[in-house]
Amino acid sequence: MTTETVPAPALVTPAITIPPVSEVKTQESAPESEQRVTPPDQTTETAGSEKSTEPEKAATEEKKPTEAELRRKERNRERWRNMHEAERERDMLKAELALLKPRQTDYSQITDPDELIAERTTDKILDRQRAATESRLKQAEVRSAEVMLSTWDDMKSEARERIPDFDSVVTDRTPIHPRLAPLIVESEQGADIAYWLGKNPEAAQKLYQQFETAPQRALVELGRIEAKISAPPPKSVTKAPAPAPILSGGANPLQFDPSRASVDDVAAHLKKAGIIR
Repeated sequence: MTTETVPAPALVTPAITIPPVSEVKTQESAPESEQRVTPPDQTTETAGSEKSTEPEKAATEEKKPTEAELRRKERNRERWRNMHEAERERDMLKAELALLKPRQTDYSQITDPDELIAERTTDKILDRQRAATESRLKQAEVRSAEVMLSTWDDMKSEARERIPDFDSVVTDRTPIHPRLAPLIVESEQGADIAYWLGKNPEAAQKLYQQFETAPQRALVELGRIEAKISAPPPKSVTKAPAPAPILSGGANPLQFDPSRASVDDVAAHLKKAGIIR
């Protein structure tokens, strides 16, 4: 018996070949029709980019304020400027008056006649300046109060256009602390804060007491109320039942199951399939 020897398979390593220069030139000089590369289809990409920008445009349009809101903000800025100018003038006069405190001069201890005259003259000048500053301060306080009341009246007028029952909710009985009133007027949500306090009398009374006993804690609570009012309303969730599933493709729950069917069901199924009559 002859035994044939089968050679072991050789491991062939694929060689990396570089085409000759002639072939490279031939490929470079090929006709333009052969060299033309078909560009990728940009229709889908363009359409996709347009679709992706549509939600962004919609979001931008939703956030864009209306003309009425822009006018309201401009009026608020003008009122706040006037109010802050009146407050600044009042505070400057208070600081000036603090520097014009009456001196406690003991004239009996002054022996020099000229010095005595000078001291008396100085006290008279200080008294006149102090009286003039006090008069200006009273006028500034009146003006500041008038500007604040005017600002509040304008805010209430604008609130009535948005909130029909504003006057019936926000009344003189609404507990608003004197320290809170300027903060409400300065806030862009001032009318809404007052309306919220009128709608929640227990919380309003609690806030009043906090401004009386713990002003810092009251300011924190005021910030929470303003954030709650400024938050967008939650999206409404429908209570309608979910739609029935579409029985297309996959496992069909209504498919005939012979293991669970009765004799009559099997006969009806076979008749429907045309196997029996």
